[in-house]
Amino acid sequence: SQIYKLQKTHDKLTAKLPENVEEILKDTYKEVKDLDDGKVADYIPELANTNPDHFAIALCDTDGHIYTVGDDSANEYITIQSVSKCLMYVLAVMDAGRQTADLKIGEEPSGQPFDK
Repeated sequence: SQIYKLQKTHDKLTAKLPENVEEILKDTYKEVKDLDDGKVADYIPELANTNPDHFAIALCDTDGHIYTVGDDSANEYITIQSVSKCLMYVLAVMDAGRQTADLKIGEEPSGQPFDK
């Protein structure tokens, strides 16, 4: 489900969240919190030290309102690793448009393929 729609107006990013955003977050949390069919990544030491039982969701809108659901562990420092790729993708789409951003997926900043 789409939680919010991003709009760029006069060089300012705005996000229109639905009025029931907290309900959506709670429902999403309940739906996925008991999934445990994966494993903690161990190829990066910081990830290997992650407690797989901690789970929370946090969302911040462009006005600074923060919505959270889940464990109090949301107040702990975490390593975001590849999650940062999602944030960078949104910024790239906002800056260059989706078609142009999608042309660069899979490449390092050098222009070389990711695994080379």
